[in-house]
Parts: sequence; C-alpha cells; structure tokens
Amino acid sequence: MLFTEKMEQVQEEVDAAVNELFIAAEKNQTHPQDLLIILEHGFYAEEFVEFADQHGLSYYHMGPNWEGYSEQTQYELYDAYRHELENDKEAYLSKVKTDENLKIEERMRLHVELMIYLKFWESDMIVKKLYQLVRLSNSEAYNWHFKIKDFKKGRQQILRQEVRDKSQKVCPKFSLLINRIYSNQIRNSIAHSQYAFIGRTIHLNNKKESPYHLLGAIDFEDWEDYIHRVIMMYNAIIGNINQQRRRYQNKASGKHFGLDIRVPKKDGTLKTEFYKYLPDIGRWNWYKNVQS
Repeated sequence: MLFTEKMEQVQEEVDAAVNELFIAAEKNQTHPQDLLIILEHGFYAEEFVEFADQHGLSYYHMGPNWEGYSEQTQYELYDAYRHELENDKEAYLSKVKTDENLKIEERMRLHVELMIYLKFWESDMIVKKLYQLVRLSNSEAYNWHFKIKDFKKGRQQILRQEVRDKSQKVCPKFSLLINRIYSNQIRNSIAHSQYAFIGRTIHLNNKKESPYHLLGAIDFEDWEDYIHRVIMMYNAIIGNINQQRRRYQNKASGKHFGLDIRVPKKDGTLKTEFYKYLPDIGRWNWYKNVQS
C-alpha cells in the first residue's frame, strides 16, 4: 500500500540523493553536452552495422530505441499506481484487521508493488541511465557502447559495482539510497515467484539459494520502506530529467546549428556533430538532417 504520510516522510531523503547525482553529473561531465546524450539516449546500433557500412551511415544514434519504448510502457503502470494513495494510514491499518475484502485488495496491491519493484530494477533504460549518470559524476565520458550483456553478472554487477560503489565518494547520499533499497534477493524472489504472503509478511523462499541472501521474510511495514523509496526515486529521476531537458532547450535557443555533441567515428576516434532543438515539434535532431 502507498501512504501519503510515508511518501512525505521519505521525499526529502530521496530527492536529496537523486538531485545529488544529477548535480554531480552536470558539474563533472567532461563535455557540456554529455548529459544531453543521456537524456536523448545515445547508443551504438550494433544490429545495423552492416547496413550502415553499405550506405555510409553512422553506427551511433540518438532516440528511444527498444529500451526507451519499453520504459515508456513500464511508466504507464508506474504512473497509474503512484496515484493510488491512502491518506490515513492509521485508519487503514485499523480497518484492514477485520475487513476481509480489504485484506484481499491489499494483497492484490502488493502483487502490483512487487511487479513495480522488479520492473524498476530490470529496466534496461533505467539501469543504463544510472550507469551513465555515475560515469559523468566521476568525470568519465558517456559510454556509447554500453551493453548490459557485457557485464558478467548483468544488472546485479552494474547496480552494485558500477552504480552504488562508484558513486560512493562523489554522491554519498545517492550511494546510500541504492544500498538501502536495492536487494538482489528480493528482485530474484519476485522474478521467480519465490515468495508467499503469510499473515502480514512476505516470505522469501530463495534464502537457501545464495549465502548472500540474508532475508527470510519482510513484514508489510518494512516493505513500505522499499516500495515508497523506489516510487519516490522514480519521481525524482523523472523530475530531474525534465529539468535538464528544459535547461538544454534554453541553452540551444537561438543557436542556428544547435549544440555540439561528441560522437565516436567508426575508427573509435571522436568527432563533433551539431544537435538542434526544434521547438515547433518539441524534438531534437541532427543539424545535418534538418531541412532548411
């Protein structure tokens, strides 16, 4: 269940952590438009290399691609559910003790919350954005070749080592937030349906599968800490992205060629391309593709 009171309780902590990440990324980026590449999603189109070679095109593109469309679809669930708030937690907890229909509804909502939690940490686009933001925060260039499959332990390795651990010095609040709300054990238990609701407790049935799985069960009160922070973290990410979008749009205003972007060439060296904001349609495009 989502409670207004709990949302307000964790908001300051979560906002401060996510803001810290975006501020560090903007401040420490090695090129002033690397953050724009994150917003616009720059990627290496591995599957189109042969086609690109045949037609003299670039391997590197901007746009949602399938990761972006998947996140947009995921957002529909998140956005619908985040408005399902209970305003009076004390009254709700009192009522759910005796109201059997409310108990059933609570379990159904928990299933949705578990799905939202799983989808957040499984999202290719969210994982990629966090990875790239931490790189920029540490004064590393945007990685156009990032692929989750290139990491031996996949998302777990990226979220723990590349995001949580590598943000610890430059973004300690953000690192602490990730440490607090990301649990590979919980993620796996949801993904493999290895959990059960018993009373007001979520029993995790995968504890024996790994020495790193330390949780036997989570009571509903403790689950609130996870899901409310994840929801608020998603809120804060979206808010910061929208703020940065406006900043870059204002920066590009009145510039005929747009803003300069560092893009790899086929030989791995870098070149400069211009990326122009088109206010009439609310989109960016490569200057060379804009019709005069």
